[in-house]
Amino acid sequence: MIRPSTRPLFAIILLTLTSCAPGQSRESVQGSAGRSGGAVFSPVSADAKPAADQVLLAPRYVAGHSDYIEFKQDVTQTQSERGAPDVTAGLKRLYGMIRRVESVSQDGVTLTLTLDRAMHEKWSMYLRRWYDSDRHDNTDELPILSRALNIVLRRVFQFQLNKRLEVVDVQVPDDIDKALIETQDGFFAPEVRRDFSAQRLKINWILMPGALYANKPVKVGDTWTNTVEDQLPLQGPARMLFECKLEKLEGEPGTRLATVSFKGALQLTGDLNKLDRYARSYQSEWDGVATFDEARREFTRRIQQTRTRFMFAGQSADPKTPPPDQLLYVKVDQSYRVTTLDERLAEQKALAAASQPRPTSQPAGG
Repeated sequence: MIRPSTRPLFAIILLTLTSCAPGQSRESVQGSAGRSGGAVFSPVSADAKPAADQVLLAPRYVAGHSDYIEFKQDVTQTQSERGAPDVTAGLKRLYGMIRRVESVSQDGVTLTLTLDRAMHEKWSMYLRRWYDSDRHDNTDELPILSRALNIVLRRVFQFQLNKRLEVVDVQVPDDIDKALIETQDGFFAPEVRRDFSAQRLKINWILMPGALYANKPVKVGDTWTNTVEDQLPLQGPARMLFECKLEKLEGEPGTRLATVSFKGALQLTGDLNKLDRYARSYQSEWDGVATFDEARREFTRRIQQTRTRFMFAGQSADPKTPPPDQLLYVKVDQSYRVTTLDERLAEQKALAAASQPRPTSQPAGG
């Protein structure tokens, strides 16, 4: 069987592999005003003018602008061993952030993210437990999930980006880590600590949305690649490669929607056997599609599936008998979306209303 001290955490940490960011050199320019009336920052030169059949696939930040961004993952983990039935478990999680561009300058951008929604569900063949901060009908009786998630809910995280949109500083409230440790929960709180560490916040919320940008004018059929270096909690140093292609461009100039397909794979740049002596092989690859909104100058929708196969040595009760290798297969369906604050408020009200307890009917004369 899998060693309980490390294996149950492994698939959870694999979630971080779906996050990536390109490491490109870029030129910056500061404009005068944007859609919110504030100063504008873009990582590309003002001279980068697209032709009629092209779109400038680069982000833009407008000082004072706020919106809502949501990151969701649906994970299924299957453990296989010769001569034994498969063991399947999974989780779903969703984090929603209110994003605000605090300031822009020729040197970069300052952003804040405020956690506005947190949902987490764990399931296996034996149990199902879930908690959603937007709903009233949660099943978290203990409450393991809600206790940890409420520590980070409504908290503010600040990011400083330089003119190349490299994250140079992440500020996480000091008391979050201490409060999660004080829960004395070794089951779920460590996962929340990872999710809201400076490294994972940087990858999931700042660099991941930038992984698909070409940062230049492109036309349908054009391709480009991006790479990112990361440091994963168990697997160590890793390099991710993204191959992107502009599939179609629809609508009127200035308000067009661009569809970008992408695929990629992960390379562990360290020695896996040094990190885990039971490891045999590790493979992770992904593909997906994203929508770029020309008017907003950002990707507002992204769907991705990651498939990871990890082969490791089993453990035998008889030291003279070599145990069969075990396979851990993890499939992650991931989505990312950007909406307005008004749309977020409407969804929040609808979820709260739909999950209100229904009144119990009383017998006549009762």
